[in-house]
Amino acid sequence: MCEWMPKGEIGSKINEIAEMLKTTSEGNCTITLAGAHAKGLADEYSDIDIYIYYENPKSYETNKQIIETFADGRRATVTPDHVSHDVGGFYIFNYKGTLVEVTTRLYENALKRINECLDGQFEVKPAGWTINGYYTFTYASEISYVKPLWDPSDFIENTKKIIYPYPQKLKKKILEIFGGRVNSFSSNREYINAIRRRDLFMANYYVDSILLNMVQVIYALNDAYFTGDKQIAKKLAALTYCPNKLLENLEFFLSSHNDCDRLEQQRNLLCGIIAELKIKCETLVWVEE
Repeated sequence: MCEWMPKGEIGSKINEIAEMLKTTSEGNCTITLAGAHAKGLADEYSDIDIYIYYENPKSYETNKQIIETFADGRRATVTPDHVSHDVGGFYIFNYKGTLVEVTTRLYENALKRINECLDGQFEVKPAGWTINGYYTFTYASEISYVKPLWDPSDFIENTKKIIYPYPQKLKKKILEIFGGRVNSFSSNREYINAIRRRDLFMANYYVDSILLNMVQVIYALNDAYFTGDKQIAKKLAALTYCPNKLLENLEFFLSSHNDCDRLEQQRNLLCGIIAELKIKCETLVWVEE
């Protein structure tokens, strides 16, 4: 067993799920562990996240039957295909009491998305699970950390060679888009008015939006892929560069306040960090790819 593989009951469940998923493919496939278990951040509440990349998946009807037969209570959500949704497709079910979320993709489509990202061409699309939207360069970010459970063609290892070194075109685009969003949110008149009228709900929305976009900028400045880590303070501190004011005040930013002075203090601190990031971006020396 690999060193990174979870031990005990959860490790056994993951292996059993992987063996089942192999039967959903007619040809070559790659199965990877993702989420908190792949990052070593899992706790008792963590579900099991898995990605499967297909060359030729079996039919929707066949795979629906395979998944439902395997799932607790024979109940599962199985999407009809693997390309209609921006993320791919899904198999969602419970197995031996644990929630399992399998993201399904085709090799061809995944590589297309990744190559677009490397060329600085990605999209940020509305998504129900995040106020920041779903950004399609996540396809590359995921490859950077997933752990292969079954990969006879070395798809993950070979694709990692594509996404590293960190592509400068992607970096430029991230700084442009997410840096622009940081500036827009921080200077928005509605944010300023929310502070004045102590509109906690609206003020928190702007603070959260600024932080979510700021993290993308900081990771790009470090030539690092952001993978949505739960322990964000620890991860930011481990980066080569992160504004000290952000690290020192992260808990303050993530706390709710209904006092105008503290809300204004939040904004002033954020604006100071944004100014530092702007200077950092302006002093970058770009290397032609």
